[in-house]
Amino acid sequence: MNVTKDEFRSYIECFLSTLEATAAQYLPEDLRRHILHLSLLPARVIGYVSTQFGVAIEYQPADATLIEVRLGSARVEDLLVQAPSTLRDVGPAVQIAARGLRMFNMILSGGFPFRLMNSEADATIADTAFKDGPWRRQVHYAEVFGDRSRQRWAKEQAVAAAKDEVLLALSNFADLAARQSSQMRAAIIEARRAGGRAVTLWEDVRRFKEKGVLLLGDYSETGAARLEAISRALMELGYAPFLVKDVSQHPHQAAFQTTLTLGAMSRFIVADDSSKASHLCEIESCRFAGFVMVILRAHEHPRSFMTAGLSHTSNVIHEMEYDPATPVAAVTEAVRWAEHKLEELGTAYDETYRRGTCN
Repeated sequence: MNVTKDEFRSYIECFLSTLEATAAQYLPEDLRRHILHLSLLPARVIGYVSTQFGVAIEYQPADATLIEVRLGSARVEDLLVQAPSTLRDVGPAVQIAARGLRMFNMILSGGFPFRLMNSEADATIADTAFKDGPWRRQVHYAEVFGDRSRQRWAKEQAVAAAKDEVLLALSNFADLAARQSSQMRAAIIEARRAGGRAVTLWEDVRRFKEKGVLLLGDYSETGAARLEAISRALMELGYAPFLVKDVSQHPHQAAFQTTLTLGAMSRFIVADDSSKASHLCEIESCRFAGFVMVILRAHEHPRSFMTAGLSHTSNVIHEMEYDPATPVAAVTEAVRWAEHKLEELGTAYDETYRRGTCN
């Protein structure tokens, strides 16, 4: 069965609403604009459903987001391109037989712009013009698909696609932090050789350390639920939490080195130590590095002797109990402690380094 006009509209509405809600849940406002489809909004979103072949979604710049869906008997390429009828019988400038073709910043002329060769093919078009003689069609952004099956455009697929897009953005954000940190030493050395200063690099690091919080814990089903609740609480307080598992492992780094890299890039660290998992080793690495860290433990959960009492021998580690069902109060207290400790450290280091008491 093929998707209907109303079903396609429901898909688009569900995708955009899920994308906006998920991005608001997991990303600070200034990062949401970097998500592809959110960066296109507000827009006039036009869905094209062909009763012959394919579907498409076009985004046209607008003052407010409006969704409309058009149904037609012509192929989807014809519905989208809107070329003169005399051009439809001319061979295509581009033939698309596979998934993932991108046409960005192009001008296509001298024939019908493009044709999908089978139902598996799809294409993304951005800032591209199609023209022939006096006719011209400018596409700001559009996605064209040969597959028009109802299963492909079900609401469940819309939810999954939206969440995947936000997850990708989160991963890219964390990867950027890791790359910046791994490149930091080389950039500083190069800047010193040139007699200059790595101003841009340090500015990027400074911006990330303003809100980035490394969140450690157990990734099992129950552990992940606790981490998600803590993450939401941190975001409500204006921070950008992320997990080690969301960052691609660098081929030349051991796992503990990745944790140290991310810890160095973070403002502070929050660890959920309510069950035994690999985060026990991560906490130990961060303790050794001297990072500011809050260790949260759920009420009445057994604790590991590996991490119990770490705050006894470190004044940059704070241990506290919390209720996973309502973590906001505890996370707020944890953040307050961490920020106070960072301020305290800033004053101490200023005294140490600026006055030259270290040689």
